[in-house]
Amino acid sequence: MTHTQFKADVIIVGAGIAGITAALELLDSDKKIIIFDRDVKENIGGLANWSFGGMFFVNTPLQRMFGMKDSKELAWEDWQGAAQYDEKDYWQKKWGKKYVDECTEKGYYWLKKQGVSFFPIVHWVERGWHFRGNTLPRFHMVWGTGKDLVQKLIKKMLNHPNAKTHLEIKFEHLVDEILMEKDRVIGIKGRDLKNHENLWEAYGEHIIIASGGIGGNIQKVRKYWITEFGTPPEIIL
Repeated sequence: MTHTQFKADVIIVGAGIAGITAALELLDSDKKIIIFDRDVKENIGGLANWSFGGMFFVNTPLQRMFGMKDSKELAWEDWQGAAQYDEKDYWQKKWGKKYVDECTEKGYYWLKKQGVSFFPIVHWVERGWHFRGNTLPRFHMVWGTGKDLVQKLIKKMLNHPNAKTHLEIKFEHLVDEILMEKDRVIGIKGRDLKNHENLWEAYGEHIIIASGGIGGNIQKVRKYWITEFGTPPEIIL
């Protein structure tokens, strides 16, 4: 059995859209980056490849082109109506407010800089049925859907001027454990899925967990199914 050790300034777990975006941003610095992903190289981008590519933005040029008068204040009122927060939802509310305040600058305009374009129409979903939802169309669909979104970001990342010297991607490397030192995360450890005899560890100044949720693991979805929803259906997409 072999034991391999990796070191970099930044370790990223997950080569999905979150991990790719993190790497793309970090490549503008002088940081050495290693991305670890359990899947094969051909599936880089993860589940985003299969998405329709709809994103919630506030007060965009597309909205204004159609005469919509949107604002962060109105969007936040709508968001809270749809979320139905209660007093326990402290961090959920913090995250929601942060997203509404920054989604257009850090989402819409950032993606436009990466060469991503949107259908020239804004969609109106989550309007609310028994409670308030969106009072304006806010969902912007990527031209080419999620597949094109992912491919454009991958191309940007791999063709970045620093990519050859500062970026390494390890596919078929499954992360089993987060390594701690006192109260600080210092690295990760896992297995090489091409060779189960090869165990590995990776250490970095910063560790980014960008592995998504449990949505891709139907067994875990069933295990942690919300009891108020009743029994999990036989078929889950």
